[in-house]
This record gives sequence, structure tokens and C-alpha cells, in this order.
Amino acid sequence: MGTQKGYSLRMAATNRLKIGAFYQSTYHLEFENKEGNYSYKGLEAVFPLKSCGNLTFNAVAKVGLVNSDFLIVTPEIETTWHLTRHIGVAVGAGVRAREAAISAKAIIKLF
Repeated sequence: MGTQKGYSLRMAATNRLKIGAFYQSTYHLEFENKEGNYSYKGLEAVFPLKSCGNLTFNAVAKVGLVNSDFLIVTPEIETTWHLTRHIGVAVGAGVRAREAAISAKAIIKLF
């Protein structure tokens, strides 16, 4: 499947639950085989598991379509570090297509 890039937009539905939309597509490096795009778009739900100071551990469930054909569900564990009230960073690990997936996110809280 290769390296992918993407974006997501989340909204706090309740004090604990966040819901959002996401999109990912394949990013080809110079030395990689350039076959297939494997775009993945859909909805995600974020459930906080534990908070400790400025760190929050979340469970993330993504439901979406791959190449607009196949419906899949992917799990992820995410750690968010709140640098300030409105800025944070997150790293996550999950599974997609029986392969390990990692993510890094920049978080900007608007309100």
C-alpha cells in the first residue's frame, strides 16, 4: 500500500466524544512502485480512554470506503499532547489491510 498522506476535521460532539471526516491517499516516494492510489475516505469517532496532565489517550474507529468500492473499519490508538489550550500534537498506531499504520497530527482548536 505504501506511504499515505491525508487530512481530517473533527468536532467535539459531547464533552468526551469527537466525530469527524477524513481522507487519505497514497503518496509515492521516488523509489516506490507507483501502482495504485488506495484512497480511503470516511468518518471517524474518537473516544478518550485516559487523561493524565497534558496527555490524553484515545481510541479511534474509522469507517470508510477504499477506492470508493470497499467498506472497511480500522482501529487506532492515539496519544494527544496538549501544548497549549488551543494547540497540540498527536501520534497514533493502528492496523489497515493487515499492515501496521502510524500517524502524526497537528491539532489546532478553533473554539
